[in-house]
Amino acid sequence: MFFLGLLIVACGMWAAAHFAGPGFVHHEQVHILEDPATTVDADGTAIAFDGSGRTGVGYTVAGARWKQDGRPWNDSSPTCLAPGSSGQRVTLGVVEVPPVADALGGPAVVWLVCHGAPTSTG
Repeated sequence: MFFLGLLIVACGMWAAAHFAGPGFVHHEQVHILEDPATTVDADGTAIAFDGSGRTGVGYTVAGARWKQDGRPWNDSSPTCLAPGSSGQRVTLGVVEVPPVADALGGPAVVWLVCHGAPTSTG
């Protein structure tokens, strides 16, 4: 009887995972982007990311997990980006978030690694 109950629970979980909708089962692949940051905004929470065909593309990095080379991961806003700076090598983990109802979709930075210092500070 125990195994029958366990089987019913497992089938219910499988059905819920596959039929609950795209937000529940849809997993996006993380795209890794590595290039110099063209410009960091005045708050250090957004960057323009240039290179590899992404000239002039901007990303918000506030809320992303981050780390400086060789150091532990952090959950606070990235302090490794100097506000108003440019030329710092960064690696971003970006996922494409699908729109849901009235919420807009788009690229979201889920993690950031800073490599070295910027080449120019504002």
